[in-house]
Amino acid sequence: MYDIQADNDVLTVGGVDYPIRAVGAWTQSPLSPTLKRRANVNAQIKRAVMSGGERNEPTQHIAGLKITPLDPLSAAEELKLREQLNTPHTLRQCVVAASDGFTALVVEEILR
Repeated sequence: MYDIQADNDVLTVGGVDYPIRAVGAWTQSPLSPTLKRRANVNAQIKRAVMSGGERNEPTQHIAGLKITPLDPLSAAEELKLREQLNTPHTLRQCVVAASDGFTALVVEEILR
């Protein structure tokens, strides 16, 4: 599994950054060949590091990821997470495929 952190890492897909709000092990059909085939979107993870007491701009942390397309989060799940966010946003979800399993991500799409 990959080292991905909620609220510190950013998922980048097609040049667009999505702050990661939740990370968890994918528990539904964990080694599904269908899910692995659906993970056909290129992505990377960026991480901001602290230096001198300040957070730097996020830089590449993990490259060459394969994820499922970003899908809207279910209404029930979005209501649980929405209270924590103070920005105009849409929550999306995807699954990251790794050789040893899958990781589920919830990301925030900032509306501009």
